[in-house]
Amino acid sequence: MKFKPWKCIQFFILVLSLALLASCSKEIFGTKKSKSSSSAPSINTYTSDQICSQYSVVKPKVDFLFLWDNSASQTYVEPALRSGFNNLVNRISADFDHHILMAPLIRDNNSPIDVNSFLVSYDNLGLTSSALNRQVPYSIAASKLDQIVSTLNGGNQENGFYRAYEIINNNRTNGIFRPHAYLMIVVMSNGDVRTYLNGYWVHPYNITTDKNRLLNLQSTLGSEQMRFMSLVSHAYDGVPSGFKRGYAYMDMSSQIYYDAGQIFRPTDQQGREYPDSYNIAGADYNRIFDGINQSITMVTVAHQYDYWPVAIQSNFDPQTLRVTKYTAAGSTNLTPNDTANGFVYLGYRTNQNTRYSPTPGEPYTGKVVRLYGNARVKYPDCVVVAADEPASYYGYFKLTGKPNVSTIQCTKNGVNVTQSTTNGWEYMGYLTSQNVKIESPSAPNNPGTPADTQTGYMLRLRGSAIYTNGETFQCFFDPST
Repeated sequence: MKFKPWKCIQFFILVLSLALLASCSKEIFGTKKSKSSSSAPSINTYTSDQICSQYSVVKPKVDFLFLWDNSASQTYVEPALRSGFNNLVNRISADFDHHILMAPLIRDNNSPIDVNSFLVSYDNLGLTSSALNRQVPYSIAASKLDQIVSTLNGGNQENGFYRAYEIINNNRTNGIFRPHAYLMIVVMSNGDVRTYLNGYWVHPYNITTDKNRLLNLQSTLGSEQMRFMSLVSHAYDGVPSGFKRGYAYMDMSSQIYYDAGQIFRPTDQQGREYPDSYNIAGADYNRIFDGINQSITMVTVAHQYDYWPVAIQSNFDPQTLRVTKYTAAGSTNLTPNDTANGFVYLGYRTNQNTRYSPTPGEPYTGKVVRLYGNARVKYPDCVVVAADEPASYYGYFKLTGKPNVSTIQCTKNGVNVTQSTTNGWEYMGYLTSQNVKIESPSAPNNPGTPADTQTGYMLRLRGSAIYTNGETFQCFFDPST
């Protein structure tokens, strides 16, 4: 191989040049002794507690008819009976939306159907003037028993079945006996049903006609349940003295209990020999109506909602609002801005009724959404609301000291950002109490909230140089001498 010295000299010059260039580059970047860095925090997500819909327990409507024996032979209206009736009235008044009509068992043909009858009621709703004229306060209800039985009708026939029918039928339009209520007929007698036929008193043992008449009345009223309770003698005739076994009453009580087309069929008398009939001789008047309390179903009314609280205390971005409805079938993410089957954010409302059924109610003051269609909430549904905090945009950047402006080099998320008044950074000098946040890249001249106020040497960021949550902005520069 032939040696070429000029090639060696050329190679040496090339190596020397590269070394000098590297030394020069190191000198340019290595003298930048200041670094400023700012990272915007990640966006927080706020989630409300699970809020569940409510319900109401409504007192069921229960209408009582008490027919009291006013025959000449009655002997059992005594302090124990009045005390038991008082206890019953007190229990009824606490548990039920009740009407209690007291009337004599026997009336003569010349007396009106409602003769000597008295009414105790939960309220006056739906009662006409004819009904209100017979209303008495709770405090004297028991004393009215004496007034009822003091008008004796011993020479007339006794038919508690028809008497119950005629008085209920006569008081269907004045608000006393209401449609779709529980209907409770209570007959107290120390005898039995009897009619005068061909010169003789006879006691019917076929009660089919009377029973069907009462059942038809129940159907007309649409009663939730009908009971025929009898307080009669279960002993044989004359035991104790003055009492007659109430065969027909006992039979009617049993047949109505088992045969009536009940919406809520009673079960409290199962196993008793004579369902809904009690022995008037020696009865515990404080306990004989316990079965009624047990058989009446309390009415639970589900509340329904078309507005819902946004129970998030922190500031949030409405555009990120998420509403999840939880039902027995699972969870459903509701669609925002959907007026068919989703929700719309309404912002702050004062005393906004959230419930539309059974009545408007449950007002809420605060931020709410409106629910539409399938998104509406009904007990026992629950709802969770979530949203993100508003994004923060930074349009200013504080340097750690006064820079030599010509040496400033910046990056956003590791990508170089050039000096520019439209799409980069612009040196602003020393600024006092400057809010470094802006409203958004599209509104860079509007200050952002909440303010982040800083004082120092600032760059103003333009266009794509503006940084937001989760992003990092950095600058390197030589200090000004």
